[in-house]
Amino acid sequence: MLVLLAFGMIDFSRALYDHEVMINVSREGSNQAARGGGTSINAALSNAITAVVLGAAPLDFAGSNGKVIISAVFNNAGNITVISQATRGTLSTANSLVGTVGSGAKMPKTSPQIPSTNKTMYVTEVFYGFAPVTPVGKLFMSPTQLYDAAYF
Repeated sequence: MLVLLAFGMIDFSRALYDHEVMINVSREGSNQAARGGGTSINAALSNAITAVVLGAAPLDFAGSNGKVIISAVFNNAGNITVISQATRGTLSTANSLVGTVGSGAKMPKTSPQIPSTNKTMYVTEVFYGFAPVTPVGKLFMSPTQLYDAAYF
C-alpha cells in the first residue's frame, strides 16, 4: 500500500511542478513582451518568446509536448483585437484561447475593461502535455493538457 501511495505522489508532484514552471513561463513571457525588447511589436514578441522558451527548463517546448503563444492585444475605442502573435512549440491540440491575428480578442470581462482604450496588452499562453510515468499514475491519471495564461 505504501508503494502505491509513493508512486501516486510522484506523478502528482510532477504535475504540480510542471504547472509551477508554466506559471513562471507565462508571467515572464508577458513581462518581457511588455518591456518591449525590440524595435517593433513583432520584434518584442519574438525576443520575449525566445527568452522564455530557452529558460523554461525542464519543460520541452521544442518537441511536441508544449506550445507557448504570446499575443499583443490592442483596444481601439472598444474594439479589442489581436494585432500580433508569436508561437513556439508544436503541440497540435493547443490553439490560442485569446484569438488569432486580426480577430476580436476573447478577453476576460473586467471592470474597467482590459486593456484600456488605446492601450496594448500582452498575453502569454502556455500549453503543456503532461503524461504520468509510474504504473499507478497511468492507472489513475490520464494524459492531460495543462494550461496557464498571464496578462501584462
